[in-house]
Amino acid sequence: MPSRDFFVFCTSLSPTEPRAVGTLSQVRHSGKGQTIYPAGDPADDFFIISRGIIPLVPAAAKGVAAYLKRGDIFVDLEGFTDRLRPNAARGR
Repeated sequence: MPSRDFFVFCTSLSPTEPRAVGTLSQVRHSGKGQTIYPAGDPADDFFIISRGIIPLVPAAAKGVAAYLKRGDIFVDLEGFTDRLRPNAARGR
């Protein structure tokens, strides 16, 4: 199974492609417990985790839907389909 790590994927790109991604990106730091976005918000951006773990918390249920780690991309599907975010994301 191929790696799902974004940074591993970047090693397969030509030298100019990662630079283009970097030019279009911005770094955002989140502290422990800080909400990155709440459930139900419009998905007008997406995230690539470079360090740490991010729990996704469902809006209608208790607990955690998933834990995301370095190299994981999230909110990509909702961002490309104009759907609202089904989960909240918080720094951990």
